[in-house]
Amino acid sequence: MKKIALLMACSMAIFLTYSYPSFAETSAQHQRWMYYEKVVNDKIWTVKGGSRHEATWAESYKKEMEQAIGELIQLAEAGNPKAKKLIEKMLTAGVPRLVKHYCLRPATVADYKAWLDGFIARGGKIGNFYHSPLAGSPHLEKMWVAKKNFHLASQYGTKSLVVIVPKGKKFLGEELGHNVILTMDGFRQVGTAWIVSTFTDTGFE
Repeated sequence: MKKIALLMACSMAIFLTYSYPSFAETSAQHQRWMYYEKVVNDKIWTVKGGSRHEATWAESYKKEMEQAIGELIQLAEAGNPKAKKLIEKMLTAGVPRLVKHYCLRPATVADYKAWLDGFIARGGKIGNFYHSPLAGSPHLEKMWVAKKNFHLASQYGTKSLVVIVPKGKKFLGEELGHNVILTMDGFRQVGTAWIVSTFTDTGFE
């Protein structure tokens, strides 16, 4: 009886596929969305676990994950509600790629100087004096400015970020790791994995 039932199910699937092409298409789309959901859950699991979790994935799968996330970004920006929901899930988890894309912008020398001026004015101390410009340096590449309220998962080493948060915007949480938050409201530094520095193009040499 089981064999007969299985044969009938297979026959029905074949009939629907050839008689109604949309059935096959719908099935393929369903499988793709299941894959997207798996990628999102895996990515969140990775960023929540830090580098020790990321190391468990094969390089080929990491590339597939990033490609799938890129597809989701395109779908979401085209108005797809499923994609928007998955993007929001990653933003809430603080997935750095999504946070940078939607919530942050690259910082400029002027952005950092504005924070540094306020920090010095309130009595803050400079830890490093670089005899080179901030512009074009690896230090500036790490700096970002918040465009809206944001979560950010902890990152370490070269992957960590320094985020300048303007007044009216908020860092909504997650453990910092080596990330650092520079607030324009009060000109404070949150996080200790970065030393306040001055450069030839920021003054206070």
